[in-house]
This record gives sequence, structure tokens and C-alpha cells, in this order.
Amino acid sequence: MTATNLDPRFVQTEELRPAYRVDLRHEYGASDEWRLTGAGDDHELLRWAQAHAAGRAASICAEFAYMERGERTVVPIRLGGSAPDWARRARLSGW
Repeated sequence: MTATNLDPRFVQTEELRPAYRVDLRHEYGASDEWRLTGAGDDHELLRWAQAHAAGRAASICAEFAYMERGERTVVPIRLGGSAPDWARRARLSGW
């Protein structure tokens, strides 16, 4: 890990309504994927994931969305947990 001091003037905007993805995976491979919006803070997000995990492994991602050539693209940025199934499939396909 590398830590670099940042100048706060480089931030031009802030996402006021962030969206998150929580993937809950059973040990035999099946998963439940959830999109969460309206979380007050990261602690609320973590509490939700813990309350719904029911013994399953959780992966938590923030969504980064952008427009390119008129199409909206959503990129999940993993914040915690092991890599979810879609990330493993993407690595295997060369993404």
C-alpha cells in the first residue's frame, strides 16, 4: 500500500447520493447481489451487510459511474471483503 498526501483543491465535485453494491456469497457459490442507496454513512452500510449476511461472505463496493460515448458505465470499486464472483470472472476473461 502507498499513502500520498493530497491537496483538497483537486476535488471538483462530490457524489451526494452514492450507491453501493453488496454481494453476499454462499459457500457453495450462489450469491445475492444488492444495490444500496441512501446510506447515511459507511457504518450504516456495514451494519446492513452484517444484518443480512446470515453466515455468508460479504463483498462491499462503491459504484463509480461515468458517461462515455453516450453510454453510462458503472465500475464497482471494492471497499471490503473478498473479490466477488463478477470480479473473478472479469479477471479470467482478461478484463
